[in-house]
Formats: sequence, C-alpha cells, structure tokens
Amino acid sequence: MIRHARVIAGVVTSSAVLALWGCTEPTKPISEGPRFAGIGTTGKATPINACGTTINAPGTYALTDDLEDCTANGITVTVSDVSILLDGHTIDGDGHSFDGSAAFSGIAVGVGVAGGVRNVRIQGPGTIQQFDIGVHFEGVSNSQMVGVTSDGNFFGLAPNAGFDA
Repeated sequence: MIRHARVIAGVVTSSAVLALWGCTEPTKPISEGPRFAGIGTTGKATPINACGTTINAPGTYALTDDLEDCTANGITVTVSDVSILLDGHTIDGDGHSFDGSAAFSGIAVGVGVAGGVRNVRIQGPGTIQQFDIGVHFEGVSNSQMVGVTSDGNFFGLAPNAGFDA
C-alpha cells in the first residue's frame, strides 16, 4: 500500500484519477514526514466555501462545500506552506474553453509568483472538473497531491509549467 508518494511528472486528462509515482517512506502519513511538518490535517482549518478564493497566508484550508460553476480559478495559492483539504468535495468549473487566451484552473498554485512556492499539499478525496486545467502547478517545489480525481478538464494536471529554477 502506497501511503507516501510524490508526483514526478505527467499530464492526466479527463476522467482520470491523478496517479502518483516515486514511493518513499511507505509507513508514515505525508503530514507526519519532515518535508511537511506543520502542514496537514491537525489543527483548525480555515474554511473555503466560494469560487475565486485566493490563499495568501500559510496554513491549512478545508473545503466546507462544493464549489460550483466557477467562472475563473476555483482556488489560487500564492504562498508557500499550505495544505488544502478537499474533504470529499468537488470544485466545478463552467466548462473548459481552452483557446490560449485565458486558462482557468480548479486549483492554481504558484501561477505568476516570482520565485515560486514550496510545501503545498492538496489532499483528497475530492474531484476537480470542467476547467481548462484541473490543477496547475507553476514554479512549485516540494509539494504533493493525493487522492484527487480529475474529470472533464482539458488538462488534468499541469505540473511545474513555466518553472525556471
């Protein structure tokens, strides 16, 4: 049983569960490992209950309801040391129209952040659907996504798009 893994590379498209490769430390939950100390399911989580939420302070955040018919990014992360608990909820876009002019994501992490972000964890179970990009990691390092389902997105996962480090 794989309990601790990290995404190495890949793009997953519609109706797929995001696969994880690179198994390490199989006996510990990720939130207990040294790379994610202080980030996880312990402590009080800040609620997320609306499309367009921007996370700009470190901490643990949890969806309290489905986010439905988001017309832009569902959640945007612009800071390091963040854990997002999907808690069985769905982040739903209004359909993808990827045409190169504007791409909206269910969760956009580090997009446009100079120097990138670190230590971001997206914890399922949960579904991200009907966006141009399900989860968009740009300039992100030392981060993980576990138990996230991508369904009906143009791109399921865009890992480290535009990363120049």
